[in-house]
Amino acid sequence: IKGWTGLYELYLPEPYFRLAYDAGLGSKNSQGFGMVEVVKEP
Repeated sequence: IKGWTGLYELYLPEPYFRLAYDAGLGSKNSQGFGMVEVVKEP
């Protein structure tokens, strides 16, 4: 299984951001992959 970790900046309208957060990102998100975490810089 190939996977990537890192910090990614997403510039999306709120509805698309919510979809990405709820569903995950990537082609295998329906199998439990693609989880994202919101990290805010101070």
